[in-house]
Amino acid sequence: MATVSDTVLASIRALAAGEPLLPRGARVLVAVSGGQDSCCLLHALVSMRDERGLDLHAAHLDHSFRGEESLADSAFVRGLADALGVPATIERRDVPAVARRLRLTAQEAARRARHAFLDEVAQRLGADRIALGHTRDDHVETVLLNLFRGTGLRGLRGLAPLAGSRVRPLRNLPREVTAAYCRAHGLAYRTDASNASPRYRRNRLRSELLPELATYYNPDVRGAIERLACIASADDDYLDAAAAKALEAAVVERSADRLSLRRAALSQMHPALRGRAMRLAVEAVRGSIVDVEHGAIAWAVEAATAGGPSDGVWSRTLRGANVRLRVAGPLVAVERMIAPANALRVERTVAVPGTTRVHELGVRVECQVAPSAEWGGPGAACEAALDLEALCPPLTVRNRRPGDRMRSLGAPGSRKIQDMLVDRGVPARDRDRLPLLVDRVGVVWVAGHAIAHRARVTPDTRTVLLVRTVSG
Repeated sequence: MATVSDTVLASIRALAAGEPLLPRGARVLVAVSGGQDSCCLLHALVSMRDERGLDLHAAHLDHSFRGEESLADSAFVRGLADALGVPATIERRDVPAVARRLRLTAQEAARRARHAFLDEVAQRLGADRIALGHTRDDHVETVLLNLFRGTGLRGLRGLAPLAGSRVRPLRNLPREVTAAYCRAHGLAYRTDASNASPRYRRNRLRSELLPELATYYNPDVRGAIERLACIASADDDYLDAAAAKALEAAVVERSADRLSLRRAALSQMHPALRGRAMRLAVEAVRGSIVDVEHGAIAWAVEAATAGGPSDGVWSRTLRGANVRLRVAGPLVAVERMIAPANALRVERTVAVPGTTRVHELGVRVECQVAPSAEWGGPGAACEAALDLEALCPPLTVRNRRPGDRMRSLGAPGSRKIQDMLVDRGVPARDRDRLPLLVDRVGVVWVAGHAIAHRARVTPDTRTVLLVRTVSG
């Protein structure tokens, strides 16, 4: 008879069978809150560590919301990680202050801080995967919350087992199984009282709505919602592929910043494809679809397809997307807008290693990590070699800010970036679009011009970060 341990490990193995979820030999950062699910996850991955050759590292963030209780959570996670022989990174951040400054809810500020923390630690460690302890219950609750917001198929997909570098090894297991696993292994865990507070919608859904639905509508309501998510996921993938094919047939002209489409082709698409095709077009010129609302895409479709080919020429901005629609007779162009220099404010977290597109500055930032012995010496002006261990992640690429300073390689002291650019003859119109690579301390590279003295490669450097900017 299978034990609860067998059930948990078999579920993880089934998800990982195709390799992408937990590749053999992967370095995995495990998010550990100290709660039941994350403790189960860490223990289970330790049980599989030798089997899959996993290099595990735990990460815990104290959000500073619960005072001494939060500090006790951090101490607990430290003790658990030590007992399991897993190194851990534990940090404390003033998330309430961030919530006040940005006017966010406590939950949204905590979510942003947690994701940023995990990304930073993963970048610093060179982790291949970030493992999260979400269960089938979290998945079902997410589908319902998205439904109440008026989602489409994408929101009905819920929580994917694999999304980028984030993996959810427990996604197919109900929460009662993680509880049974902890009991079977004598695993203590922390209980966050806020998880039972009716102040939060997810908690009310979990403790009130789902039991009500199970009692009066469907005893297996969670299974029904899970099946809905599975069907929606397959349909969403199919429609995305069909929309990409339809969009390609509508393209007349293409560049990095602009797609010119036949309006008639958009009009003739099935309604299920029009919005998706427009979203893909916006993503192609913008670099991402993050923060672009469904309403903005729906408006773009209507504006691009309404009227006849002799309606003249006009252009309008797509709200929240930094993208403009320009209609001229039978064609509509979806084009990235170049903001005036004095209005431009850009900042992106840089993938290390990886490629980060900064469409507002018209560049891609490409990062590679290599042992210092493999570094071949200085490269072109658009390239920089930095001592990775001298940097303080996260790394971001942005344009300049008032007061930016840096001590350049070999310089006796720091000076303003503005003065450096003036001395180097950079035209005023170009200075606000020049990419700067920045860590927590400050600027480490002014692309094409200078690197920070503190980030230089020395004979003691062990790991080199190779960075270059490419147009497009």
